[in-house]
Amino acid sequence: MLEAIWLALNEDAGESEPSPPTPLPEGEGSNALRSHSPSPSGRGWPEGSGEGSGVAIDKHRTAIEAAAQGVLDARAKFPDSTLADLYDPLTMPPALVKAHQVLDRAVDAAYLAAEKTAGRKAPKLGSDAERVAFLFQRYQALTSLLPAVSAKTPRKPPKSNVAPP
Repeated sequence: MLEAIWLALNEDAGESEPSPPTPLPEGEGSNALRSHSPSPSGRGWPEGSGEGSGVAIDKHRTAIEAAAQGVLDARAKFPDSTLADLYDPLTMPPALVKAHQVLDRAVDAAYLAAEKTAGRKAPKLGSDAERVAFLFQRYQALTSLLPAVSAKTPRKPPKSNVAPP
């Protein structure tokens, strides 16, 4: 299933792109997902600059992969449940909620580190709304041909010296 999702997301990718993540075979250590990426950071991972940034990227990647595997493991505890059942906000299993919270924290840490490395202000990522707002800002910055413009506060009209009739 992971391979199908990977291929759908990377449909336009050339042959030089990394292959989809796959679980490690039994008995080879961690159950974390591994990517067979030709580069240390792989596609889609924040690129750092400076000495030692590859280690930081690998640390965050490993944390995200382990947390993602935790989500998959939590889902596997409920083999008879559909995704609709598992993700119903009223009946979502506590183990799955916790696994997603761990994944959210790992992803947040990676974004915070990437923003710090890039010299940008660290975003607030305390809620889903703040995460979505941050992701849309990054998307706009990455896809816009124009430089980012900060939001301007509207000016109040000047007060008139003439008294009302």
